Amino acid sequence: MIYISREKLTCYIVIDDNDKVYFSKLNSVLMERPANVVYCEKDGKLYGIISMGDIARAYRKGKDFVVINKRFTSVKENEYMHVRNIFRNNNKINALPVVNDLNELIGSYIRWDDFVIVNNLTELKENKYVIDFFAKKVALVRPCKAFVRKRQFMQRWKGNLLKAGMEILVIDAKEACDAFNFADYVIFTDEEEKRGIGTLYDNILNKEFNWNKSKTYAEIYDGISAEIGNKIGDQIGYGILKTILSKGVYVFTLNCVGNESNYWKLLKESISDKYLKIGEERLGNGYVYKEFRKDFFAELYSEEYSEKILNHGYSISHTDGISKLKDIDTETYKVTDGERLTLNQPLDFQRCIYFYGPCIVIGTNVADKHTIESFLQARLNVEGYRVKCVNYGNFEDQLTELNRVATTRFNKGDIAIIYIQNKKFDGIPSINLAEVCQKYKVPAAWMTDDPRHSNHKLNHIYADEIFDRIKPIVRKEEEKHTIEVANDFITLGYLERYFHDFIKTHQGVNGAIVMNCNPFTLGHRYLIEQALKQVDNLIVFVVEEDKSAFTFKERYLMVIEGTKDLKNVIVVPSGNFILSQTTFPEYFLKIEDKDIIHNVEYDITLFAEQIAPKLNITYRFVGEELEDRVTNIYNEAMKRILPKHGINIVEIPRARINGKIISASLVRKRLDNREKILELVPQTTWEIIYMENY
Repeated sequence: MIYISREKLTCYIVIDDNDKVYFSKLNSVLMERPANVVYCEKDGKLYGIISMGDIARAYRKGKDFVVINKRFTSVKENEYMHVRNIFRNNNKINALPVVNDLNELIGSYIRWDDFVIVNNLTELKENKYVIDFFAKKVALVRPCKAFVRKRQFMQRWKGNLLKAGMEILVIDAKEACDAFNFADYVIFTDEEEKRGIGTLYDNILNKEFNWNKSKTYAEIYDGISAEIGNKIGDQIGYGILKTILSKGVYVFTLNCVGNESNYWKLLKESISDKYLKIGEERLGNGYVYKEFRKDFFAELYSEEYSEKILNHGYSISHTDGISKLKDIDTETYKVTDGERLTLNQPLDFQRCIYFYGPCIVIGTNVADKHTIESFLQARLNVEGYRVKCVNYGNFEDQLTELNRVATTRFNKGDIAIIYIQNKKFDGIPSINLAEVCQKYKVPAAWMTDDPRHSNHKLNHIYADEIFDRIKPIVRKEEEKHTIEVANDFITLGYLERYFHDFIKTHQGVNGAIVMNCNPFTLGHRYLIEQALKQVDNLIVFVVEEDKSAFTFKERYLMVIEGTKDLKNVIVVPSGNFILSQTTFPEYFLKIEDKDIIHNVEYDITLFAEQIAPKLNITYRFVGEELEDRVTNIYNEAMKRILPKHGINIVEIPRARINGKIISASLVRKRLDNREKILELVPQTTWEIIYMENY
């Protein structure tokens, strides 16, 4: 979240009572100062706003003007935490104008924290997973003159990219479209700038803007980081799938990759038309809008039926690092122990078919009897095969999904079918749902925004296609016996990513601290300094879950900047298996439920058995906890468990100021008065919290 003062905002003066603003008038405004929102003022007061989304929607309707939006949310000065809460609770709001008591515009808060990134790419240059990226040509768009610090930021990135060996050209905004012809990427300083320039060219100047080639620095960094994670994840995922395959489990992957055929071009056009007709942008969330329901549910349609299906209320539980759908029992949606109901499962069966994956596997827009699994089960029963279908669908990421695979108690001859988007693995057969749609010329009405968000008719086709692929297997008679799969793979990707050469480069006594840092305070700094007195190297694991007032990127940068003067401190994200939503959800909810002790012990034991030994960690440090009962339960469990694994647990008294504990919660209470927190946080934290005037 960034604050921009009034003089740096993109503004338009309304001089009459006409709320229509013609694109021709916005041309010069956006070319001079591109932004995602234009603030409209009349008689010195904030009159309304025009977002780039407003312009794009007007353009798609064939208009050459946009109507000023006078229904918007504004805030007053000194409402810092209120602004954060609005952004956190409403993803559609990207900017909040700040006004005084006279409704005069004095500034704006912007959602995107593009500047809050650790942007030293040279450290990634030799990473074997992304080395190809640095052979690309990129054009950097020079920010407008009003943004001096944005220009400084661009220069810093230019230096990093040049050091990484990239070919760089710096251009002005008016040259962006031409740059697409020779550059692999055209890079903008932030999302505000990209949206402003993109909309200007696409919808006002009617020049084709290549959104795929357009990136911000944050997107570049995130893309490289994700590429590393994906490739390591693929490596680990391939390992676990090959392992269960070698032990006698048949494995198939599902994916959904379109092509350039005429069918696909027409399908994409039909889907876009559906959304344009109702004035919605294609969101990719699979939601069945009211206008879609009659065609989507077809012969099953009634408003009552569609409401039942679309209000299933999917929610997740976490135990032992495994995510599952929560138990529920309604007329059309039943889940027991993380398994969605598959109708007519046989009691006597030779083998099981286990399904893993997100919406398409769960069957989010259909009743229990219309999931792929239920249709497949019915077909197997009719054909006389003694096979049981099991729906282990879930909404979590691929790594968590693969953890569920690794912890399933398979029998030899079972079948595992896993949805893994856009990926194929050598030696493992795959079923492309997009190709299935093309084969049967499936209409756009049978899906929402793509083939993964399917109706009952399309699920029936998918089930029949899967049946044809597995039929040769289910015909076989096989000896039934349980197989075991080692599950320590869940931390291998994490360790490979952040610590592949740690032991070689960090000799001596190693210690660890796990911190949320919401935000990073002088108390956190004190704890790190005290811990450093007892070890040679200290790893600070920053909790990666975005469940806090400050984003992970913000908190991570706060710790890096707040400790950069300390030698032998290594700051890394905590990943999925250290104090995460997967291992210890109660930490983020601050509740003491029936699973808390079990989840606490799992989280700590996982650290002790799979992470600490591989990093030679023999000390773990914690701050004395006097206020938070959930954190105190965690600390007490560490005292019981870690010494059994040869890890010393050291509790350090909390730092105080004027007799009061320095805590992140105290800082959050004072955030609306920025001067009051200066005594509680490092200067680096203060600057990140109140990032201004970029």
